[in-house]
Amino acid sequence: MARDEIATTSPYGYGCLVSGNILKDTQSAPVTPTGKKTKGIKLATSDVMCHGNYIEGMTDVGIYTEGDAADNYVISDNVIRNLRGNTGIAIFGSGDHVRLLNNLIDT
Repeated sequence: MARDEIATTSPYGYGCLVSGNILKDTQSAPVTPTGKKTKGIKLATSDVMCHGNYIEGMTDVGIYTEGDAADNYVISDNVIRNLRGNTGIAIFGSGDHVRLLNNLIDT
């Protein structure tokens, strides 16, 4: 999720709810057939609740924030399993008020 604006890498955004999604990458290789790493949920707006998602098998990151837009986040009660990458949850940038609560990362 990011604001649709050309040449903007870290937009501030609007209140969003990302909840109840099931994201699975079932490829057996360390990267997809195109050679690209797969990521689960990318959050590049502000004021986001990312809650109750199931993410499995990504070859890079399960959930991550982008740039300085990571303000007022609640990332809670997500299940991240069988990652073939190296990161369950990553916070990039210099955001404020990021809360990580009750997430299960099982690799």
